[in-house]
Amino acid sequence: MTPKTVPPTELQLPNESRRFWKDLTDAILSKQFNLSNTVKQEIEEKQRQKATERKTNGTEWKPRYFTGAVSKAFPRN
Repeated sequence: MTPKTVPPTELQLPNESRRFWKDLTDAILSKQFNLSNTVKQEIEEKQRQKATERKTNGTEWKPRYFTGAVSKAFPRN
């Protein structure tokens, strides 16, 4: 198996998974489960706030990637 080659976290875009979930992953790996719960809740709250903002502004969320797979697998009614 070939190991993945990825840029250092600080050079990744903010929405790249390894960077986005870094604090949560670090907390879990260091067995700081209270901290991991807090970090996860913060992420979820930010997502809720963005969703509320979009709803208030009448902006429809559109996936940036995998649009064909998302729209075909889960059609919106």
